Amino acid sequence: MGALRSRGTRALSLARKQVSNCSDDLVADLGDPDAVNDAVRGAAIDVIVHLAAVVHGDEVVAANRRLDLGLRSLIRAAEPSAIVFASSSAVYGDRQREALTEESPALGDSPYAVSKRATEDLLRLECARRASLSVTTLRIFNIAGPDFPDSLVHRLIAADPTRPVSLRPLDSFVRDYIHQADVVRSILAAHERARPGYRTLNVGAGVPISTRQLLRSLDVSDDSWIEIDGPVSSSWADIAAAVRCLGVRPVAVPSPDWAGNDPAGVRQSLR
Repeated sequence: MGALRSRGTRALSLARKQVSNCSDDLVADLGDPDAVNDAVRGAAIDVIVHLAAVVHGDEVVAANRRLDLGLRSLIRAAEPSAIVFASSSAVYGDRQREALTEESPALGDSPYAVSKRATEDLLRLECARRASLSVTTLRIFNIAGPDFPDSLVHRLIAADPTRPVSLRPLDSFVRDYIHQADVVRSILAAHERARPGYRTLNVGAGVPISTRQLLRSLDVSDDSWIEIDGPVSSSWADIAAAVRCLGVRPVAVPSPDWAGNDPAGVRQSLR
């Protein structure tokens, strides 16, 4: 939101509670379509950036279904020219052994993955309903950065012998880590490069990083983690389409390109 406002864009933030001191913050529960319509009444909405989702809990699918109903109501009331949706790499699952393209099968079966696919389907229908509408779905891989303290990267940075992190087999747990700043850049680019129709783009660094590589790059001491059993789990992106369409080439996490060549510098850039 701050990145949009810094560019001179009037940005209305819709959330269940006040998120800053800005007068353009609107308070409403997206799961309550009437409250959402009341909150935005009179506002000229050109672009919707949809980031809201329930990630954990016993009723993830049902909760996100309620958010979808509120989103659909907002789309039909506001008739924006474009929508940018933050989906997730979770829709692919975590058992594929090669870089995932946008055409890779969506095999994720977790409640979160199922709900993200449902939102994608809703937006495809809205795009088909109005030919002039632009929808960009960003399937975002593993985010690290100061606003994501629950990421594995941050848990390892914070780990010590009194708070060791439990890790699945170091060489068979592979992820694609991207810094939050590059995610923001991708969202802004999707907003600026909107064009009619529906498109899906993978947003990651495009680099598979095993947990063993992560430990070495972050210089995590051996007494700050514990290896436990677990299945092979692998997920990383082919980002060729996103680079071509958005013009954003993210830097892998962690990488010396972030903050010099020292692990401490990499750690600092992640804080």
